[in-house]
Amino acid sequence: MRDKDADTRLVTVAAFDHPYRAQFARMRLDAEGIESFLLDENIVTMNPMFAVGVGGIKLQVRESDAARAAEILGQKPIPEESVVDTPEEESMTPPCPECNSSNVCFKKTPSFLVFLSLLLLGLPLPFLQKKWICRRCGFSWEAK
Repeated sequence: MRDKDADTRLVTVAAFDHPYRAQFARMRLDAEGIESFLLDENIVTMNPMFAVGVGGIKLQVRESDAARAAEILGQKPIPEESVVDTPEEESMTPPCPECNSSNVCFKKTPSFLVFLSLLLLGLPLPFLQKKWICRRCGFSWEAK
């Protein structure tokens, strides 16, 4: 008996930085009879610098076809919980003090505000500080 959710749930089997690589992989799966979908292709095509921010162009297949698709592409399926950050970045980012999540980002003051305060006042304003922001709970704290 087949699981009905496995036929409707999509799983990411590969991620690509360039649209043409993602299209080649999708066409290869289609040639093998596996229906596949590309997620975030338009974002990365419009601005390639967003590839890192969105995790690349994700090639998704039905969960029931994931093992075969990964075998065809010669890759392991990517777990949904995986973090896009590299291990070096993870070790440098502090965990959130509220929820202990490692999914945090660094927010710094826009350079035009710093320039404007230097131009008008001759010194940077004290409220223009660098902060860490937790993407999970939204808590923010000052960077040390």
